[in-house]
Amino acid sequence: MEERPGGGVRPGGGVLLGRPRLWHGGAPVWRLRVVHVAFAVASIGVAVVAPFAGTALGLVLTVANAAILVAAVVLVTLPCIARRVDPQAGRRTPVLLDAACRALRVAAPVVFVATAGAALAGLEPGDGGTLAWQLPGVGIGAFQYALTVGLGLFLLITTFALARAAKDEEGGPRAMAGMAAWFVLMVAVGAANVLALGLLFWTAAFLGVPGTAAEPGPLGRALLIDDSAWWTAALVPLLAFGLLALAGVLWLIRKAAAARLAPELKPYYGERDDAETVASAWALAALTDRAGLVLGVLTALGAAGSAVVTVLHRLGPFTPGGGVSGMLASAGGWVMVAAVVTLVLVGRRTYSDARLRRTIGILWDIATFWPRAIHPLAPPCYTERVVPELVARVRRLAAKDGDQVVLSGHSQGSVIAAAVVLQLDPQARRRVRLLTHGSPLRRLYAAYFPAYFGGRELTAVREAVTWCNLYRLSDPIGGPVFRRVDPLAGGEQDAVDRFCWDPRRPGPGEPLPEARRHTAYWLDPLYDEALTRLITVERAV
Repeated sequence: MEERPGGGVRPGGGVLLGRPRLWHGGAPVWRLRVVHVAFAVASIGVAVVAPFAGTALGLVLTVANAAILVAAVVLVTLPCIARRVDPQAGRRTPVLLDAACRALRVAAPVVFVATAGAALAGLEPGDGGTLAWQLPGVGIGAFQYALTVGLGLFLLITTFALARAAKDEEGGPRAMAGMAAWFVLMVAVGAANVLALGLLFWTAAFLGVPGTAAEPGPLGRALLIDDSAWWTAALVPLLAFGLLALAGVLWLIRKAAAARLAPELKPYYGERDDAETVASAWALAALTDRAGLVLGVLTALGAAGSAVVTVLHRLGPFTPGGGVSGMLASAGGWVMVAAVVTLVLVGRRTYSDARLRRTIGILWDIATFWPRAIHPLAPPCYTERVVPELVARVRRLAAKDGDQVVLSGHSQGSVIAAAVVLQLDPQARRRVRLLTHGSPLRRLYAAYFPAYFGGRELTAVREAVTWCNLYRLSDPIGGPVFRRVDPLAGGEQDAVDRFCWDPRRPGPGEPLPEARRHTAYWLDPLYDEALTRLITVERAV
């Protein structure tokens, strides 16, 4: 526990997940959103008016947009702009910082509207010549690419340094030696760039004919796109083939794992091909532990492809608009356009397909769990509302010594329940029991977010409340929190983790039951047994 400045004890103590300020981020998210939006619209403004800076109006608009960019960069570098304030500490953010963000919030759209109005009215080049009909920003692709590579290397170095510094402090498994955050970020950036390029080619095809500056002859209605964009488009089909090869490798890994498991399961599932069926289900679920391999291969493919694109773009042995490279670039352009269209269609179909809507909802819950401190343009974080509300409800239900509350959390609910437990005061914790099932706490969250769900944090939850966790080897998401016990080799189970057979072993002459995998833990007899034990056990004070 940790002492408050004004006396008393702070829930969670030194554990990051237990700090109340984590779930109170409305003010810093607003400030960061203002800065990000201002920088984005000013970047568009500079790309539009910079070619016309030779005229008085073009120069004024260029300087105004550049001033917005500089102001946004200065504000985002201030440490206090993203600082979350503990509602119980009584501290406030600087008044001047909020005033600057409000001024930027007004100035950025005003300058952008002026820029858009001048562009629609028509801007004449300052030298009196003509400009090729091109999309804004053509010609600065090399700068953008260099900036992206520089940021990627900076994040790689800083992530490596932070991972090494925290190696001795965080217990438990860490995905990709603590570098998983960088790999996930690179895959996300790559996916965003693919979608952005698809939108770029779609726009060029809608307004004219996509073309490169190296193409001979009259331009006609050609919209010029940087060669680097064409080369990146040519990479997309190659990346698709790489993904197919990776899927093949994963299939072979699953097949080999199932072949090893089947003989061991034969004494338990002896009839017909039951052992092979169960082994295949368990091996498929175990592929989740290969997520680091998938991220590593995807990042390696993207990095290698980007290096090849850079060499070809700089040396220029041939243009990306013809031959095999032109065919790959065209195919990549269509693939990226198809990806954009697919996302729109999937979003439309969720209104009529309940199963798809449920799947999207699960992904949405996972993606919106973390507070928006780093990505202020992300969808709202539901846990900033859910965690404080659940804490208040548990305190009301466990207000007296005779009260008892059981928090039963499935899948993502187990993550929320762990966060709630660490927010409770010691008096309420003594009256709370925790039952988790299908929990990704150790398998995914501890591996990919060790600072918040590492060994110290999970141990803090274990010490705070009486806890039981149910898991299956057929579950691709959930797993044990502290120790995985091999059910085939026997051994003493952990006090928290309880293994559930799935599918259950059929009786003589009975068919093999359907595997429940990640669902319906509450239908397992062990669920009722664990619930009864939690209700009747007396927690040691």
